[in-house]
This record gives sequence, C-alpha cells and structure tokens, in this order.
Amino acid sequence: MQKPWKKKAFEREHGWVVGVYESAKENTDHLRNKDGKFPIGAWQKQHTRLSKDLRSLQGRYDALKAGVDDVNKIRTKIYEVLRKERQRECVQTVRSQGMER
Repeated sequence: MQKPWKKKAFEREHGWVVGVYESAKENTDHLRNKDGKFPIGAWQKQHTRLSKDLRSLQGRYDALKAGVDDVNKIRTKIYEVLRKERQRECVQTVRSQGMER
C-alpha cells in the first residue's frame, strides 16, 4: 500500500497524465467494435474512399477556379474598354462644345 503523502505528491506531479489518459479513453471507447478492438480495416477503407473523393473534388475545384480566373480577366477587359469609351465620349463632348484648349 502506498503512503498517503506519496500518493498525493504523485497525483500533484503526474495527475495531468492520468487526466489525459482518462479523457482519451472516454473519447475512444465508442469507436471500438463488439470485440473491443478498433476497426482499423474499416477505417482504412473509409480513408481510401474519402481520399478518392477529395481528389475528385479538388479536380472540380481547380476547374472552377480556372473558370473564375477567366471570368475575372474578361471582366477586367470589359471595364477597360468601357473606361476608354467614356474617355473618348468625354473628349468628343469637350471638342463639340468648343471647350478644347
């Protein structure tokens, strides 16, 4: 039997380790199968499937991102053309009103 003062000193010094262990045990107990083991094979299959889905989604994302980049380039060009048109109209208005210097 452990002496009470040693037990208290141990709990003060190493109590956080016991707390972490108990917390981890509580968080993983529901993950075990009926035999009390972790279903590693099922997790590996799920990981493989999810990785495949992720690669597929990443490909779709990259395609959409490229499309957005193209749209932004087109939008920029349109704004540039519109700005030049407005400048040209302003110059023509100034010339037609005789305000040119």
